[in-house]
Amino acid sequence: MGKDFKYTAFISYNSRDNCKARWLQERLERYNLPSVIANEKGEVLRSYDKKPKKFRIFRYVTDLVAQNLDDGLRQELDQSKFLIVICSPNSANAPWVRKEVKHFIDTGRKKRIIPFVIKGVPYSDNEDECFTPELKEAFPGGSALGVSLNDYGDDLWIFRKRKAVAKMVSLLIDLPNAYDFIWNRYKADYIKSLILRTILAFLVVFAICFTAKVVKNKEKAFEMSVSVSEEGGNSQLPPIEGIEISISIEGDRIRKDTITSLNEKAVFGQIPGSMIGKTIRLMVRNASCYIIDTIMPVQHQLFVKLHRHPDYYGKIKTVVIKEEERLCNQWVSVEGINSKTNENGELLIDIPFSRQKDSYSIRFGDYIGIIHMPCIGTKCVELKK
Repeated sequence: MGKDFKYTAFISYNSRDNCKARWLQERLERYNLPSVIANEKGEVLRSYDKKPKKFRIFRYVTDLVAQNLDDGLRQELDQSKFLIVICSPNSANAPWVRKEVKHFIDTGRKKRIIPFVIKGVPYSDNEDECFTPELKEAFPGGSALGVSLNDYGDDLWIFRKRKAVAKMVSLLIDLPNAYDFIWNRYKADYIKSLILRTILAFLVVFAICFTAKVVKNKEKAFEMSVSVSEEGGNSQLPPIEGIEISISIEGDRIRKDTITSLNEKAVFGQIPGSMIGKTIRLMVRNASCYIIDTIMPVQHQLFVKLHRHPDYYGKIKTVVIKEEERLCNQWVSVEGINSKTNENGELLIDIPFSRQKDSYSIRFGDYIGIIHMPCIGTKCVELKK
């Protein structure tokens, strides 16, 4: 690109060909010239010490500032190194296109005119004619070095258009024989871009499908179960029975379920999938345990632990003696509740509140005794036949 010119090229076209003119301008201005340009044999034709400047293309519909059109176009034409003429039957007799071609010829820059044929046949002299009279006179017998979208045979349209751009680039840098190098590089970049866009499109589709699946799963209702266990369970105590479990979901009524033992689970159906991770109020009640009233995150299965309420039980603590010796490590029965003495003959047992009284009978085989309440210190009970 010449240093004395403001623009690399001026695009001359008829307004009915505006789409193609705008497309060509955008393609050329986005094109990145390589730092080294070679021919098909690999011989270096040109190299740049620094990154080459991008093309600057003038197109009067978008670029001309409001002013006298004739004077404005003349100035922009003089500041453009090349004139690209969009050739079609629309432009063959278009006044402004003819005027712009003539100006370039009159200023001695005929060799800087590049016809870009998008439709029609040059030199046909009929309704398909796409060259202006000025172009045919300046380049008799097809001597114009131009570009045509129809020159690339059976190539796919996307390649034909890009080959035309590559050919135009080689002419704008005054290296027509660098076309193959520029096209191969341009095609490789385009294929890489196409692969990347395909991958991105696949990822977008995958993300949409995944999101839709997540949304669907969130909307799908499920069953939530609640399992209950006893914290620090005591085998000497009667089993926990009659456990009432209720949940409170925002915007929904309170749901309740009752299980008869710790081996069962409370089940609540039709929980909205969108509730996963959100919180609900969970309440667990049993006559012999502390009430649980807490907030928990919604999951498919919840676990809670019950704690026995000490007010519902009385402790019996005594030393069991049989025939003047401590009864160590032996099972005894207190009011039908089996319990084992320790290595010192001591007995510690919880009695349910409903069965507490002033005295309890204790039995070991044929031996029986009476435990008087309260049991304080090292009070003993002696078993006799």
